[in-house]
Formats: sequence, C-alpha cells, structure tokens
Amino acid sequence: KKEVRAEYPKLEFKALLRALKQKFEGKWQVMLRLHPQVAAKLHNTPKNDLLDEACDVSLHDDISELIAGCDAVLTDYSSCAFDAAYAYMPVFLYADDVDDYRKNRGEFMWKRDELPFSIAETNEQLRENIRAFNEQSYFAGLKEFFHYISLVEDGFASKRVADVILGFMCRDC
Repeated sequence: KKEVRAEYPKLEFKALLRALKQKFEGKWQVMLRLHPQVAAKLHNTPKNDLLDEACDVSLHDDISELIAGCDAVLTDYSSCAFDAAYAYMPVFLYADDVDDYRKNRGEFMWKRDELPFSIAETNEQLRENIRAFNEQSYFAGLKEFFHYISLVEDGFASKRVADVILGFMCRDC
C-alpha cells in the first residue's frame, strides 16, 4: 500500500525568510499550501507553531491565484513548479524525503538533474540555493528546458486551435 507522508513540513521558516530577504530584499511572507491529507492533520492539531510563521492557504482551491500573488515558489514534487516557471518566476525545490517518496510512489516523471530548478534536501542546501540564485542563468535554463520539452507558449495557442477547428468546419466552403 502506498502512503502519503503526513508530517509537518520540516522547513525552517524564519531562516528561509531571512535568506529570501537577503537575496531579493523587500518584505517576504510565506503562503503555506499543504497537501490536503497533510493539511487535515495539521488543522486537527491543537497548537500549531507552523501557522505562526506562515499564512495558511491550504484550503484555497485555486493554486493559480496563489501563484499570481507570489514572487517565488518553493515546492517539493508539485507540478505548480512548472506553472510558476511558465511565468518566469523563481522556483526552488525542497524535498527532504526523496528516498521515502521513491519507495512509496516510485520513480519521478522527470530526471531531477534535467529540471531547471535548484533542488535542496536540507534547509541549509535550500538557503544556499537561494543565496546562489542567478536570475540570468535561471532564465537561460528555463528557456533551454522549454525548448527540450518542446513547449510552445507564444500567446497564440487559442488562435491555432480555432484555426484547426475552422479548417475542419470549412473544408467544403
């Protein structure tokens, strides 16, 4: 039987916020959106120190709205990393349970070293990845990755689909 890890995130939120502020300046706030099974366990816990350092948005149903309000995204295995990447937003991966994940769920869809995101398995690695973030290199990596996966995102997808449909409809026109 495969199981979902139902532990609290082991992120050091205060240190994360300090690293973000050091690297990118400005004021930072963490919006925490947990997997539904983890969120249910978290909300059933009487005292929760996690929510003192992060705004809990776990019950918000549209992750696209949340991403639109972000300056960077930190995730583990969620496809929201790609949604943020399409918006050319910095994405950092933090996965401290890689071995458990593989044991319980199998291999990843992507080879981790092919992804354009920095990957951390510890809080210290995450802070180092934030400190070392280079916007120019990151955007070049995104461009290369999008080419590799044949992503065609030019703002005209709807027009191309409509043209195909009209082509079928107007064959005898």
